[in-house]
Formats: sequence, structure tokens, C-alpha cells
Amino acid sequence: MKMVFVFFSLFFCGITFYVQAQTCCDKLRQAGIESYANGNYADALKKWEAAKTCASKCTTNDLDSWIKKAKDKLKPPAKTQPKTTTPTPPSGAGGLEPAMILVQGAPSGDFYIGKYEVTVGEFKAFVDATKYQTDNEKGKQFAGWKNDAPDYKTNANINWRCNVLGVKRPSSEYNHPVIFVSKKDADAYAAWLSKKTGKTYRLPTEKEWTYAASGGNKKTRQLDFYGSDDLDRIAWYKDNANGTTHPVGQKLPNELGLFDMNGNVWEWCSDWYDKSQGTYVARGGGWTGDATYCLPGNRAYGIANSTSFIGFRLIRK
Repeated sequence: MKMVFVFFSLFFCGITFYVQAQTCCDKLRQAGIESYANGNYADALKKWEAAKTCASKCTTNDLDSWIKKAKDKLKPPAKTQPKTTTPTPPSGAGGLEPAMILVQGAPSGDFYIGKYEVTVGEFKAFVDATKYQTDNEKGKQFAGWKNDAPDYKTNANINWRCNVLGVKRPSSEYNHPVIFVSKKDADAYAAWLSKKTGKTYRLPTEKEWTYAASGGNKKTRQLDFYGSDDLDRIAWYKDNANGTTHPVGQKLPNELGLFDMNGNVWEWCSDWYDKSQGTYVARGGGWTGDATYCLPGNRAYGIANSTSFIGFRLIRK
């Protein structure tokens, strides 16, 4: 009789332990589901793993699949390379016109703006057709870049055909933004393109440039830079450019679909920065400067002469 009593005592203790353990398991399981539903995946994972220690039966329930789901949610996102885009070839009259994007809602009225910075190849078409000589080729002073500062010099052999080091580019680099062009050279290119196409091309005003760079009528919120909070995704600048320009359109565009509004090269605007000093506004930052130069509030100026770090894009009314 005593042995029977001991047996039943152990039996009921076992049942009691199992029920308590199972209750613990169910409570933790449910609490984990609630945490998961609220987006607290770490807490859900903690509760489900604790539930497995309450009762071995939990391991044969759906806990394992829930634990896997929580762990998947907690994995850091895979790093992806920024999308690269091959620039669209110039289109329009005789293949001369650059690709343009319509900008609506600007205070000055709607206008089109170049999808990309004007390239070496596009500027070459102008020179080939007109035999135009740039200010550099006429012996005017220009600025290269050396020791983190403009390096002023005169050398007719360093001109729009060259890279930032003054070395003539191969044809494979004709898709880089044209540099060593003065504001006067940019105006001359726009005048030629206007005459050739019967449309009106010109440099943008600073207000037009800024409106387009900021996303125009497609702007949804204030971003740190022109098109993203992450500068590396949209711009070639000092930290990633390796001391040179890059083909246009390789980084992500802004909301309007405009490329390189930050970085690669600064861009001439038509406005005076200081008329008494003969300086014009340049916007956007370039391969020479750090991230601060790409901030929307940053305004730079350039003497009308050319540099290795200023290019341009055009607008069309």
C-alpha cells in the first residue's frame, strides 16, 4: 500500500510539473507572438527561446519556426551596391541636344534642364563644328587643383580635352563632364546649340538650378543632400572620387531624375556672386571637396576663367 501511495504521489507530481511547465510555455509563446506583432523582434526571440526550456513539448510545436522568423528579422540588411545607370546618348536635332528633364512649378515658370552635366563628347561636337577656341586655349589663366587648393597657371595645352591632371583624355572618357571651360565657354556652347536647334538654351539661374536640384515639384521632404540623405549614393566627392571626375550618371538621381546635382563637378550658374570681383555662382560641390561642400546651403563662386573642378549643365525654356 505504501508503494502504491508513493507511485501515485510521483505520478501526480509529474502531472503537476508538466501542467505548470506547459502553462509557462504557452504564456511565453503567446507573449512572444504579441512582441513580434508589435515589431519587437528581439523580445519575441527571447521569450520563445525561454519557452523552449519550460517544456520539451514546445520544441515539437511551432516555436522553432517562430524563432527562425525572429532571427531573420534581426539580421542586418544585406549591403547593396548603388544602382548605376548608363547615360542616355544625346538626342534631338542631329544628335546634338542633351537629354533634358521637364521641371514644373518653378517660380520663374516651367523649364527643361539637362539630365546630366555636359560631357566632353558633347562639347567636342561644338568645337568640331565651329573651330571654337576656349579661354584656356587663348592663353588665359585657369585653375587646377593641388594640395587641397586651386593652383593657378597658364598653359594653352591644358584645356577641355584634358582630365583633372591636364592629360589629354582618351575617347573612352568622353562621357565625363567637361572641365577647363570658363563661363564664357559655357555660354558660347549654349548659343551654338540654340542656333543649331532653334530652341533657347542657356545656363540656369541659381534659383532655377536650386529648385531643380532640390527635386522641384516632386520633392517630398527635406533631404540632407540633393536626392538622398546618403551622399555616397548620389555623388562623387572627395571621400570617394579618388581625385578625379567620373562618367556622368553613375550615381543615383534626385527626385526629378537628374544626375550629379551633387558632386563630380561644380556647375556654373548665370548669376553674379560678386560683380565687382568678377565672380559667378557655382553650385553642387565636386570631386575636390568633402561632404560639407555638397550641402544644399553651400554656395561657391568662381572667377569667370576655367578650372579642373567646374563644369555646367544647361536649361531650355
